[in-house]
Amino acid sequence: MPHVGDVVQRSASEAATTLSQRPASLPRHRKLLKPFEFSSVLKDGKRYPGKFIVLVVRQFPGRLARLGLAIAKKHAKLARDRNQIKRIARESFRALRLTLPPVEIVVLTRSREKKAVAPDRHLLRSEFDLLFSKLISAPKATFTPRSALTTRIETPPNE
Repeated sequence: MPHVGDVVQRSASEAATTLSQRPASLPRHRKLLKPFEFSSVLKDGKRYPGKFIVLVVRQFPGRLARLGLAIAKKHAKLARDRNQIKRIARESFRALRLTLPPVEIVVLTRSREKKAVAPDRHLLRSEFDLLFSKLISAPKATFTPRSALTTRIETPPNE
């Protein structure tokens, strides 16, 4: 007959195994959360289009890449489809986050069809991986914001 202490010890080890198998969550400091963060990236960012998604990327003065998700109901009607897109985006970002340059990324959905249907998850994951790998291989000068590219024309003062 098993001892009560053995049962508790066994369940604790099972719990530790279950926790170690769970994927690491995305920390709060790696997420874009506030509206002004999203708008600044969308205003100044460079676009990397894919078939189903668009990455808008802006250089970030910090050391770590950050991710924001803006999944439109227009392009994925069902909540489960929108949640699946977000889940796959976070999963792909987590896998490559240590190799990404210090940028802020906003993920937007796009639809070329009249019917709003979420793509197959394998296609979506491969597209995220492809676009994130483009970011890794892109030169640093690619991420300069649009506002920095516009030069101001100085007019001489009237005398």
